[in-house]
Amino acid sequence: MDKEKFNEYTKCCNGHLRLLIGLLLIALIIFIGAKAKNEIENQAKGVENVTQKTITVSAEGKIYAKPDIGKINLGITNEAKTVSGAQKQSTEAINKIMAFLKSSGIEEKDIKTTNYSITPVYDYTEHKQTLRGYSVSQNLDVKIRDLSKSGDIIAGAATNGANLIGGLSFTIDEPDNLKTEARKQAIEKAKTKAEKLAEDLDVKLGKLISYNESGNYPIYPIYYDKSTSLGLGGGENASTPEIPAGENEITINVSLTYEIE
Repeated sequence: MDKEKFNEYTKCCNGHLRLLIGLLLIALIIFIGAKAKNEIENQAKGVENVTQKTITVSAEGKIYAKPDIGKINLGITNEAKTVSGAQKQSTEAINKIMAFLKSSGIEEKDIKTTNYSITPVYDYTEHKQTLRGYSVSQNLDVKIRDLSKSGDIIAGAATNGANLIGGLSFTIDEPDNLKTEARKQAIEKAKTKAEKLAEDLDVKLGKLISYNESGNYPIYPIYYDKSTSLGLGGGENASTPEIPAGENEITINVSLTYEIE
């Protein structure tokens, strides 16, 4: 074969090869596109089927219960020219409060220090600041298990030197049984609602495929400050406030999703 014929043969082969590769690429693109379209359609059908074949119902269970524990924050703040002087005043004041609490039936395990701080105190003028002394603060979290004593403990703490009284709140010490009762109530309501809805829709309930829960367990705080009639300035004139505990509300919300047939 001479050179000219060889070149013509090579060109012809290259042309056929390019054509074959082009056809293969076109076929591959068509195949991938069809597969992607099919997957998208299947996913859409799957979402549609899930939407069509399930129902979701929600219900609330609510229990009212009388609180059995009170919590209050008591504190003192004292200022003196030296750290040791402020600490001495603070120690004497907190020991007096502690003695009163224990004499009122509060156990040591129910008294917890939540803050102890020493802070420098300054006097400020137009051009400078001058150290005036130091302030010592200490705070106690106190659990009151005999709620009938709540008012006496608040007034007595003020009389015995507490010049900071935080929020009194009433709660339930062990609420798990009440939560279980509220949950059971909510589930029964949701089941009844699902059965009625299935009847109205003329379908049959299948298996439960989803359960969700949320709860609300409020604690109601009562706040006091120096403007109240507790006599927080000390002395024997502190009045005893009426402290009604009322009832706490424990709420459980459930959501059930069923397959339907």
